[in-house]
Amino acid sequence: MDEFRNLDDGDDLLKSVLLPAIFNSQGFIIIASTPPDTEEHYLNELNQEAEKGGYYFHCDINDCARWDPSDFKPSQIEEWRRETNSDIVWTREYLAKFIRDTTKTVIPEWTASPPLPERDDFFQFYHKYSSLDSGVTDKTAGISGYYDFKRAALIIEREFVLQGEQVRTDRIAGLIKAQEHDLGYQPTHDRKSDAYKRLAPHERVYRRVADNNNLILVNDLNSTYDLDFMPTSKDELAAMINMVREWARAGRILVAPECPELLGCLGNAVWDKKREKLAKSKVFGHFDALMALVYLVRNVDTQTNPIPKYYGKSFATHAIPLNADPNTPQNAADALSRIFNVKSDRDRAREDFVKGRGL
Repeated sequence: MDEFRNLDDGDDLLKSVLLPAIFNSQGFIIIASTPPDTEEHYLNELNQEAEKGGYYFHCDINDCARWDPSDFKPSQIEEWRRETNSDIVWTREYLAKFIRDTTKTVIPEWTASPPLPERDDFFQFYHKYSSLDSGVTDKTAGISGYYDFKRAALIIEREFVLQGEQVRTDRIAGLIKAQEHDLGYQPTHDRKSDAYKRLAPHERVYRRVADNNNLILVNDLNSTYDLDFMPTSKDELAAMINMVREWARAGRILVAPECPELLGCLGNAVWDKKREKLAKSKVFGHFDALMALVYLVRNVDTQTNPIPKYYGKSFATHAIPLNADPNTPQNAADALSRIFNVKSDRDRAREDFVKGRGL
């Protein structure tokens, strides 16, 4: 189907004529077109589905010049650029880019996520999070990630999406636990088990947040499935969205390729006509994965440094000399601590190292 944007009733032609024609032939359909000039065109929906499914191909005039330099000379391309005399037309017709109306776009600052950083030795201490936006008619979306304290960045590594009859509390709980386990956020969730009781604080998910419009679900996840979700507090939607926009503008949100739903929501979410709520998309619903991110950004602890104070430091060089008597004050602070019967930094350091927390 060539120049799909110009076909009359292209959606009906595709669904009612061409798709039934290939049911028994194992055929496939190629849709080729420059982008439409309106966001309501069916091609926008097809584009979102293709990007999400991984079968979208993009080619612009510069690619043509590389593949066929004899027919696409730089001088000729520059001449076409001057004659076009419109940035919007040039971007749409020659660069084949979908033009977003920034007045309608929810997160206009979002472009694309850079590659995720390699997990370093401090990853084990970083705060891990899960966030949930629940619905039945709409989608239920859950995301899991961690806050890289050194980079001041929220890194989303995994997602799941359920809808309709798929939405059950046991299935939601199972997917959340599977994500957290597979990502190394928390090895066990059985609060009654000895293994769970032996977990150090940094070996447990730091915080789980959920929409506060389904408190029964939150309570069931807590009491029945050992997932301590907390309902998020809410501000005006625009204010909550603006916080995500600021983080996106500063490059503080990174999303893994394994999260196509969230990536699609970040790139395609638009406001309704009154700019009071998010519009409805046939591909991404009410952009529920984006709302899960909104709730998470609102509840990230950016103040607490999770890296232990003495991590990676030697007891001999950073706490008390090996030949020092632990009961003998080493400086004025130690002496005052003994007088007022409080622990000094050296006392706490010794306890940390003796218990293995500083090694």
